[in-house]
Amino acid sequence: MSTAFIYLKLPTHQLPADHRLEDRIDQALREAGVGTVLGWGSSLGDAPPGQMRPLAFLRIDIEADDLNGARQLLRAFLLDAGMPTGTELHFTRDHHPLQDLFDGADWRLDQPVAGSRRNFHR
Repeated sequence: MSTAFIYLKLPTHQLPADHRLEDRIDQALREAGVGTVLGWGSSLGDAPPGQMRPLAFLRIDIEADDLNGARQLLRAFLLDAGMPTGTELHFTRDHHPLQDLFDGADWRLDQPVAGSRRNFHR
């Protein structure tokens, strides 16, 4: 069976104070039989001059046994969990990097990833 890699990118502004979010996502994916959480971490943003770099986003890495099923589950789960505007689900289809982007009201699906060199035709 072929697996796919998804990473969930959650902006830290207005992020729910759920310190077990990764575990809840992993449990939902496993129960549905569509994937598992591989790991997670946080990334820093740009620092204003003379200040420390702020936390910019949380990243959750996911292995999906069913790419479309995992994306559908994650989008519904994240809506219910109150994820912030700008939440992104990154994945690859046919060697093209794509993302589902939450705009605050709904998900915009299968969006090209800005700045990705793989989106340019040769």
